[in-house]
Amino acid sequence: MSMSSAHQDKMERPQYFTFIYKNGDTTSLRNPSDSLLRAINADIESHKKNITEAQLVFRTTEKIVFKYESYKVSTIRMVVNNKEYMIEKNRTNKIPQIFYQSVGVMWDGVEKNAFKSSFFYIQFHTGPEKFFHTYPFVQLKFLDHQLIKSILWKQVNEDYMTYTEL
Repeated sequence: MSMSSAHQDKMERPQYFTFIYKNGDTTSLRNPSDSLLRAINADIESHKKNITEAQLVFRTTEKIVFKYESYKVSTIRMVVNNKEYMIEKNRTNKIPQIFYQSVGVMWDGVEKNAFKSSFFYIQFHTGPEKFFHTYPFVQLKFLDHQLIKSILWKQVNEDYMTYTEL
């Protein structure tokens, strides 16, 4: 394969964020800074804000919706081409929190759009505890829009990470 026809892995971050809270308040943001998203995460983590839903919309209009019950992620829903795909509680109940500034979709780059690719994954950091100065991260791996694996990665020393399936 020549260098001109080679492809590179790609990553895309959401452009629009909508946070819906139990008291009826809503925060909508377009291309927010990481520091603003960290401040929202801090309010959610400290229970200043009781989040019920976070909607993240990508440039290509695909949407990921994180639903909460009692401050914990209860379901994750993807909307792709007006079709919904659900990740149920038995896969999400081990996710303590989501750092929204780290949410991204990764794919092999063959397709221009992650959600049109046959294989992609959603990745984000989670807390509340750091391991070797970094938060663990979750990878939700999809094949043909079906979740095939959910993994939690943790740094165990300076050079090595370990994972557990969620």
